[in-house]
Amino acid sequence: YTLLNAIFYTANNIAYSALTSLVTKNNKERVEMGSFRFIFAFSTSLLIQTATIGLVAYFGNDAAAWRTVAIIYMIIPFIISIIIAGATGVFSNIFKIVTFMSENPDVMQNATSFTQAVPQELLSGLVGGLAITAIISAIIFIIFALLLLIAAARLADTGSIKEALMVNKVIEDISAIGFGRYIGWYIILIIISFVFAIIVAIISLIPYLGTVIVALVCTPFIYLFQGRTLGVLYAEK
Repeated sequence: YTLLNAIFYTANNIAYSALTSLVTKNNKERVEMGSFRFIFAFSTSLLIQTATIGLVAYFGNDAAAWRTVAIIYMIIPFIISIIIAGATGVFSNIFKIVTFMSENPDVMQNATSFTQAVPQELLSGLVGGLAITAIISAIIFIIFALLLLIAAARLADTGSIKEALMVNKVIEDISAIGFGRYIGWYIILIIISFVFAIIVAIISLIPYLGTVIVALVCTPFIYLFQGRTLGVLYAEK
């Protein structure tokens, strides 16, 4: 754990954080990029953890079985997202921008910001492609996340990976619960997770003690809350 977090994570983030200085020389843009990065990274991480580790901890099923279900359910939207990104020109525009930067180092050095240095047609194409990809991918990931949660509940209920991977049965379970009721629960869970992420971020600012509180109190609470509410919802179908 110490090796992973203290060495590998640090090494990764030094290089990752240094990218902003290469992207733009504008201090305001650097701060904005860093802020958005940490906000979405932490919120996404917390949401993913509440939807995965919490279920495993609550239901107590075999970890390998749960990982298998999670990989199968989430690899599909990931592949679809890659295909969408390619179809909308994200990769081709990134390649063109990188090529432009390497062929025109003087322009990049003299520009006050990344957006001023890169040709607008390339930048517009990249932003447009990313926007379309993000919207479609978000919809697909949400659909598969909804299926994944009930699949995990089926795995806990039946103890069978085969049962968990039967998409038609998962949809039947959601129908029995009620699509409106289930989606409503999911939306409320997202809102609570987001609010909780803010609270956790504030608590984390407390030197030393904040980290302990988050690890021993806040994180287990949100896991148990998510797992317990899903278990009750599934049991009442």
